[in-house]
Amino acid sequence: MEQQEKTEQALSAKKIKEMKKAEKRKQKEAKKEQKAKNPSKKRKKAPVIIAVIIIVLIIIRLVSCAFFGNVGVQVSTTNAFRGDIEENVSTSGKVASEEKTVLFAPVSGRLSEINVAAGDAVKAGDVLMTYDMDQMEQRLQEASLQQDKSNASYNSTMTENSKSTAKGQYQSSSVGSAAYRLQGISQGTAG
Repeated sequence: MEQQEKTEQALSAKKIKEMKKAEKRKQKEAKKEQKAKNPSKKRKKAPVIIAVIIIVLIIIRLVSCAFFGNVGVQVSTTNAFRGDIEENVSTSGKVASEEKTVLFAPVSGRLSEINVAAGDAVKAGDVLMTYDMDQMEQRLQEASLQQDKSNASYNSTMTENSKSTAKGQYQSSSVGSAAYRLQGISQGTAG
C-alpha cells in the first residue's frame, strides 16, 4: 500500500506541475491579448518626449533672440543685368585626340619646309610640308636614265632572240625541205 500511495502522490505531483505549466501558459496568452488590445506604454511616451524636445528648442530660440537680437543670416544681393560671362580656368593635364591618324609620304626625300607646328589646328587641304625639289629632280633623272637603260637592254635582248629564232627556223626549214626532197626521190616523185 505504501507503494501505491507513493505512486499516487508522484502522479498527483506530476499533475500539479502540468496544471501549473498550463496555468502559466494561459496567463502569458492573456497578457499578449491585453497588449494587443491596449497600446503599449512606450507608444504613449513617444509623443510626449517629442513634444518636450520641440518645446525646449523653441525656448532656446526665444532666449537666444532675446540676448542677441533677431540676427538672421546675412545675404548680399545685386541687381540683375545682361552681359557676357567670362571665366578663366587654369589647369594642367594631358590633351589627347579622340582620333589618331598615321600619315605616310608617297615618296621619300628631304623636306625643305614644315608649315605647321605641334598643336596647330589644321584642316583638309592645308599644306603641311614641302619636299626639296632639287633632290627630287635628280632622283627623277636617275630613274629616267635607268628606264632608258632597261628599255635598251630589253630591245637588244628581243632583237637577238628574233635573230636566233629566225636562224633556227631557217635551218629547220632548210633541213626539213632537204629531207622532204630526199624522201621524194627515194619514192620516185619530184617536188
